[in-house]
Amino acid sequence: MTARESPGGSALRDFVQQTLGCGCPEEVFQRIETAPVRWGGVSGRRITVGGRLLIAVFDTDDGYLVRRSACDWVEAGVRTRDAEGLNRVRIVIASAHPERLAPLAEAALAESTERDEKSHLHVVDRKSCPWETGQ
Repeated sequence: MTARESPGGSALRDFVQQTLGCGCPEEVFQRIETAPVRWGGVSGRRITVGGRLLIAVFDTDDGYLVRRSACDWVEAGVRTRDAEGLNRVRIVIASAHPERLAPLAEAALAESTERDEKSHLHVVDRKSCPWETGQ
């Protein structure tokens, strides 16, 4: 994934606030950090917003991968969030077929023993993401 615009830009802010439904205040978007991440044997992109919000993005159309990995991604996100003193974690699955993958992700997430009210899973259309996904 490569950024479509500079960190803290309006596209990322809109994605976080509108697509993901996060009520992050404007000032947190002044500090955006991105890095590769590998959770559950799957590579993705990590975005930290304002030292408060952790977003992990996994780009896939593979239902088997989602069913096998979504729970691992959420649990790794919760552990990372807690270890780094962040407030929330949002796992994003970017896909050309979010309507097909969402039920699989939710079923996998139901198996999580670490999910809490500060962890969220989103399955979104990759076209809504403010970065190039490479798919």
